[in-house]
Amino acid sequence: MVVVTHHHADHTGGVAACRERYGARVVGHRLLSEHMKTDVVVKDGDVLPLAPGLNDWTLRVLETPGHTRDSISLWQPKRRLLFCGDLLPGGGGTVVIDPPDGDMRAYLASLERCAALEPVTLFPAHGSPTGAAVRRIRALIAHRLERESKVLAALDVGPRSLEDLVPRVYDDTPRELWGWAERSLLAHLEKLEREGRAERAGQGWRAQAR
Repeated sequence: MVVVTHHHADHTGGVAACRERYGARVVGHRLLSEHMKTDVVVKDGDVLPLAPGLNDWTLRVLETPGHTRDSISLWQPKRRLLFCGDLLPGGGGTVVIDPPDGDMRAYLASLERCAALEPVTLFPAHGSPTGAAVRRIRALIAHRLERESKVLAALDVGPRSLEDLVPRVYDDTPRELWGWAERSLLAHLEKLEREGRAERAGQGWRAQAR
């Protein structure tokens, strides 16, 4: 089988060839079928047995939306291994949360859920396996919340457009990445809007009046 963590092209480019060459079944979230042919649909809590009877190698499916709506991770409870797709990148850095498919509130909830499992090792889709897994997850949560604080601070001085907010909120990010940063910025703003801490003001955004 081929288990697809989410529909982005860098994760699905070879799937059709694997199905054709090896007769592999394609496994993924129900929303994955909106983007590609899926043979087996899995949901939160489903178990995928790998090599039955061989050292109890099974994987439990976790629905971990945020990066995309169809994102899943795979949990190996005996060895406390988390195959996390693009939930966490290897080698540091962050992933883009791109609305409407990306959702910052769901993303942070997925990170919290995975931290609560107390994994030992992360196996991201990009980069090398990572130890000190809980510390890595907690650091990423703290980074996102620190960025959120910068968004709120920028909004306190009045209504701001996305173009105006990016250099204020992502002043530590190379300019060539500001286009992507704007997408994650929008995800932060939509999260704050749902929480009653920010609101739209014409073509821009401002802090929610209290």
